[in-house]
Amino acid sequence: MKTLSSSALLGTLFLLLLTFACSQPQEPIYRGFEGLKANTISTKRITLSGEAVYHNPNAFGGEVVSTDIQVIVNDVPAATIQQEVSIPVPATAEFRLPLTCNVSPKEIYENDRNGALGGIINAVLTKKVDVKYQGEIVVKLAGVSFTVPVEYEEQVELK
Repeated sequence: MKTLSSSALLGTLFLLLLTFACSQPQEPIYRGFEGLKANTISTKRITLSGEAVYHNPNAFGGEVVSTDIQVIVNDVPAATIQQEVSIPVPATAEFRLPLTCNVSPKEIYENDRNGALGGIINAVLTKKVDVKYQGEIVVKLAGVSFTVPVEYEEQVELK
């Protein structure tokens, strides 16, 4: 019976260690949304912007490759942020995805459950709108794609 040489034994142990030490990439963690604000406010357009915040728990980076997010204002679908992108994702770190969209005040107020007049009166009196971001982003890490949610709701002041 043949015995393994020490170099063959070390090589086998190294291969076993490498096999078990390498794990699959983990999905990025959605941490929340920051800085939601109305940048431009006019009778024709409201520009909303903010950042979705995530954490990459992996020891290697990747990239955000696409977004598909619905923006809902006062319970009315107002915009879609659907794009192909290439945004770097650093290893074992937080990353931010800037999201900007334009919504039409006319569509929001006309489709408001209270009707156009009720929506306009409500916005004028409160100077606030309820904004929801619902959707997902696709992040690619080490050749593996992850679909990660975006869920956020906040009242935004119209100044």
